[in-house]
Amino acid sequence: FRLYVLIIYIKENPTKVKEGTGLFKISADNGYVDSMGEYSISLKNGKGVEIDYEEAIKYYTKGI
Repeated sequence: FRLYVLIIYIKENPTKVKEGTGLFKISADNGYVDSMGEYSISLKNGKGVEIDYEEAIKYYTKGI
């Protein structure tokens, strides 16, 4: 799973980046701590989603 998402990010295809970020969110919402961190970074940097610092903090703190 992680490798698939990293490949998507490396290629920087906007559609694929959005898809990968969506997968991080699904995983984070299902309790996967690593995905919570990755999704919070996506929210902070606007990778595949709109920048949302409050939501990024929420996912980051859930993951620690």
